[in-house]
Amino acid sequence: MPGPVDFIRRARTTEEAEEVITYLEQKGEISREEAEELRRQLREKGLESFGRRKTPGYYFRYAAGLEE
Repeated sequence: MPGPVDFIRRARTTEEAEEVITYLEQKGEISREEAEELRRQLREKGLESFGRRKTPGYYFRYAAGLEE
């Protein structure tokens, strides 16, 4: 089951990552505290701090042993 960081890793920009965090917070998928922590990490360390960007088909490639 993908978590917040998995969704953030699909973002292309910090603005998209911020939208993801806001959406997850509004839907109740993450708490306000977790959202603030993710925003702080995004602001202070950048989008790259969440890991390499996941492109479409990532999980299929992962299952086939083509992704780490």
